[in-house]
Amino acid sequence: MDITIFLPVFLLLLTIILVGYWVLFIDQSGSHKKRIRSIERRKEELYEVQNSRLKDKRSLVEQETIYTMPWVQKILGKSGFIEDERLSKYRATLAQAGIRDSKAVWKVVSFKLILLVSFPIVLMLLTTIFKVIDKSALHLLIVVFGGAVGYVLPDILLRNAAEKRLSSITKFFPDAIDMLVVCSDAGLSFNAALKRVSTEIFKSCPDLGEELAVTLVELNFLEKRANALENMARRIDIPQARSFANMLIQTEKFGTPIGQSLRVLSDDFRKDRMNAAEVKAGKLATKMIIPMMLFIFLPLFVVMLFPAIYQSLNV
Repeated sequence: MDITIFLPVFLLLLTIILVGYWVLFIDQSGSHKKRIRSIERRKEELYEVQNSRLKDKRSLVEQETIYTMPWVQKILGKSGFIEDERLSKYRATLAQAGIRDSKAVWKVVSFKLILLVSFPIVLMLLTTIFKVIDKSALHLLIVVFGGAVGYVLPDILLRNAAEKRLSSITKFFPDAIDMLVVCSDAGLSFNAALKRVSTEIFKSCPDLGEELAVTLVELNFLEKRANALENMARRIDIPQARSFANMLIQTEKFGTPIGQSLRVLSDDFRKDRMNAAEVKAGKLATKMIIPMMLFIFLPLFVVMLFPAIYQSLNV
């Protein structure tokens, strides 16, 4: 079979996959201008909510499709393939990954469809060109396997991007709380302190600085401060952020001084970080056993026993 027949199709499918990956994931993160643009976009969304969407009774699927990709909505939205619950889950994961584009949800769906169709075709072409498999039953198994991989791959990539971003935020979140304590002791209000901390922490952790800036925007726009703090806890899905949001909600509810509450929370985070470091240090000896056996003891035994073995063989 002539390979030149399938090569253009293979290259076209590969190009579609790479372009989809670039548009969905790579082009969303990065520069300072894009992060500032995402914060401004959030301001525009909140302004739109206050003016029109508060009385909008449409489902999340119908609300999302006013932005983009009507053909995807016609195929999937009305068929029930993408329901409100799944759409909300995608939006939460995208927010955790730092992707705030209103079209991102349907980009994920479109990317899943592309991979669902293209992966089986690519695998079939490769097995046909190189004649790896001759049985038709195995061809069918490859098609099913390729479709399954193509369908779940965007979810895996998106989840990994969210976990990587949350890991970076977790590392610097206690430092942000310490800076809030300092700003609060200096006499700044909470909003002013949050603005200063978001600007300063942006230099070391842009992801956390962006999230704090978005939280500040929501605190200024939303009617209830608790809603903004709950949104922050959902976007930054880590225990420290949830504790921080709950503490501020309780502080506002019962009238506790914010500075005192922040200082207690900062001490708890510092102790948690020290405990985590001690746990890692305690596991270090156990993790070093296998490398020591493979790379220290085994070569040492070889060096010690090889002369005796060599002499015994030559006797």
